[in-house]
Amino acid sequence: MFEPADGLFGTFVTEKWLVDDLSSIHHVDISGATFSRIGETEGSFSRVCLMECKNAETLPRKMIVKIPTCLTYVENRKRRGWTQGDYSYVKDLLKQGERTHLQYHNTETLFYQHAQDIPGVPRTFLCRPLADDDRGVICMEYMEGCRTLPVYENISVDQMKSALKLYSIIQHGCHSIPDNVRGQMNRNVFQILAGTTLSLETLTQRFQRISAWAPELTLVMNDVIRILPRILDHSAVARLHSSCPFRLLFVHGDLYSCNILWRNGKAVAIIDYQLSSRKMSHFGNPVEDLLRLFCIGLGAVNRKSYTTTLLQYYCNEITTVLPDLNGVITVDL
Repeated sequence: MFEPADGLFGTFVTEKWLVDDLSSIHHVDISGATFSRIGETEGSFSRVCLMECKNAETLPRKMIVKIPTCLTYVENRKRRGWTQGDYSYVKDLLKQGERTHLQYHNTETLFYQHAQDIPGVPRTFLCRPLADDDRGVICMEYMEGCRTLPVYENISVDQMKSALKLYSIIQHGCHSIPDNVRGQMNRNVFQILAGTTLSLETLTQRFQRISAWAPELTLVMNDVIRILPRILDHSAVARLHSSCPFRLLFVHGDLYSCNILWRNGKAVAIIDYQLSSRKMSHFGNPVEDLLRLFCIGLGAVNRKSYTTTLLQYYCNEITTVLPDLNGVITVDL
């Protein structure tokens, strides 16, 4: 999965394999299928492309196809000039044991299989877990007129409310996912990452890299590096997951504006229920998502002025759809 193959955009998934599988499952004849890659520089562990068909009978003529691969990670490292494209670190990470490739992207397929009718979750037409032949795929609906928002484009308070309302609806839908499936998605991913991605050493290196990219931020980054040992609290990460006084709720694990589809300023879907080898999507404490969403999505002024208001808004939304949480989930400090 680190070297180009003969399938679509260098993956192991061929056009024939994909079209035949879709045709077989849905009992349709698909003709004139074309594929164009989208989001070339986005993400790390998948190829995403637009599939368009002249005729797909009962299937949509446009679908999004997501194929797991590590090629994107390798290409992005080369493009950015990071260690001449070396990927030995992530290769070792993803190859922990012979079954790692079988785990990759499979939480996302597991999630979609149990979230077909949940509003805010894109419909899927084919979900294949990654198999021994390194072929796996997710085909989902193409949502016309939608776009993601880049990290640097802060979202408004009204947009945040729209995202929180949608998030609550998805959590409500996920609350009925069977316990045996929930058990496969019940890990504190942030505690796992604490020893690697969120370690003091790694974060220091990342802030130093930001200084190299943007010298005008050097003084600010130096201040952040200086206080990191005081503000980095890995024990709090563990407490967030284990201290829930209620049945664990669905946590996206990578929730920010780039993984939300927006149409005319309104959040209409949340995407990328990813696994990598770390199972980002899981069942836990919604604070794990809200912290990320507020810190990355809101500008500093709105974050300072509206965090409590937005938390209360979320509290109202989630208790409306899950009344059992009334009096249990609150904004009290």
